[in-house]
Amino acid sequence: MLGYLLILLVVALNMGESIAVKAYAKKYNSGGFIMNAIIALFACAFFVVKVLISGDGFNFLGAMIPYALVNSLFYFCGFYLAYVAFKIGPFGLTRLVSSFALMFPIFYGIVFLNESTTPFTYVGIALIVAAMVMMNYTGKSASAEKQEGSVSLKWLVCILISTVS
Repeated sequence: MLGYLLILLVVALNMGESIAVKAYAKKYNSGGFIMNAIIALFACAFFVVKVLISGDGFNFLGAMIPYALVNSLFYFCGFYLAYVAFKIGPFGLTRLVSSFALMFPIFYGIVFLNESTTPFTYVGIALIVAAMVMMNYTGKSASAEKQEGSVSLKWLVCILISTVS
């Protein structure tokens, strides 16, 4: 039950983060380091929750520090490039592409970890994709979306690297 609650919390926070990034980009029209730093600090909340829930403290091996640093670098780059993509590109399309980052762990498990699949797995994946499309449908006409931002090579590079990171 806690797992389902955490999944819902991650999805809700992800949507809130996207809205906040777009609002920040519209208001300040430059930079993204402050917004990126705030988002990274809130990401630390999951570690704090882990410590509080487990009751056994925050135990880790020193060998994990390089992995944590690399993870932090990817996290920083991903959020900054997402900020740039939201700033220069169309919100709906940017949000849709970035939403598919949630699908990578699913496909990684199926392809590389040989996780067993059932028809329910495929139905679940189809429902996730449909939900992402419906959540990101803005209902705007093509001209209104174009005024908000346009698809460019810079946008494409930013959103793809952000999604993968």
